[in-house]
Amino acid sequence: MTQSYNKTLNEICQNILFGIEIETCYHNIDKTPNKKINDDNKYKQSLIDNKNFIFECFSNKSKNYKNPLLNWIYCPPHDKNCEEYKNWVITSDPTVFCKNTNMVEEKYSIKQNSMSLNIPDIEFYPIELVSPILNMNTQISPAGEGFLILYMIYFGWLMDKKLVYTVNDTQGLHINLSHKNTPMKQYMSKFLKLIYIMEPILINMIPDDRRFMLDPEDHLRYTSFENIDLQALTTKNPIIKIHKNRFEFRIFDGTMVYHEIYYTTMFSILLLGASIALSEKQLDPLLKETNIKILFENLESFIVDTQTINFVINKYNKNKTEDAPEIQTSQKQQTVFPMFEITNQVEKYIQPAINTSC
Repeated sequence: MTQSYNKTLNEICQNILFGIEIETCYHNIDKTPNKKINDDNKYKQSLIDNKNFIFECFSNKSKNYKNPLLNWIYCPPHDKNCEEYKNWVITSDPTVFCKNTNMVEEKYSIKQNSMSLNIPDIEFYPIELVSPILNMNTQISPAGEGFLILYMIYFGWLMDKKLVYTVNDTQGLHINLSHKNTPMKQYMSKFLKLIYIMEPILINMIPDDRRFMLDPEDHLRYTSFENIDLQALTTKNPIIKIHKNRFEFRIFDGTMVYHEIYYTTMFSILLLGASIALSEKQLDPLLKETNIKILFENLESFIVDTQTINFVINKYNKNKTEDAPEIQTSQKQQTVFPMFEITNQVEKYIQPAINTSC
């Protein structure tokens, strides 16, 4: 069946800028201790050493390229000097815990994009991987230049054959968004309204353990839309944060699975694009809607991308609360951006990074 193509949303989204923050735990097969380190001082030193190991590894891979969007730098947490977002950044987040802390239960491990429920009984270290500012321009790839970069970094750098990752509920996948041709104040209200409307879906997309971390007053729908404290959203709200020139989705659970990173990011981009395309009059009648089936019907009409919608539906059905209704996946064939597909040219281009092993 021929897929329909939504030109208007595609044109709006081509001017969206985005960035991702991946919180995870990693182990280097050759350099990370295989046994738990019980001495605190030795562990702290090992933590520093292992950040250096992964930074050295990714930096060596990048020496094969001149593109700054494939370059890596290391930054201490909250270093203002690293907020230009022109390179990939390795940093850490004190809120992320790994298997060795005995504070979390790992959900799965990832090695070379292969997921396993058997968690190796070895030492893991928390890291945060922050992307540069990426764009959705389709001159280089119909999927958007940013997703071409994401593909190359994921398979050429992150999925090195000597690296193993684990995923748990202390980790998050944060998506940062802005529109380069539209001042933020022109779409802020509409974007927040759309997030407010779709919040029951968003909250049911995340696992129960992560949902449990949300206090009732953290929910946007804890109050009416008119009474939302915008100033509070400029601090560390666990759902959405307003920065000076961008929005940051903070609700999504952590992952190291490529298609989950891809579609969570695409969903976020399409939400912003839809909010710019929609009018206040289209959104206002839905502010008090609580029927999730009706919300999904509207979401599908706003984001006319079947693969992304079905990703959201599947994630919702997997993680939803018991009282939330099951939603059937869409049978439509609609596309805003095709998913990036590897070409011989791209495969050849990233081969030097793959060959430069950690």
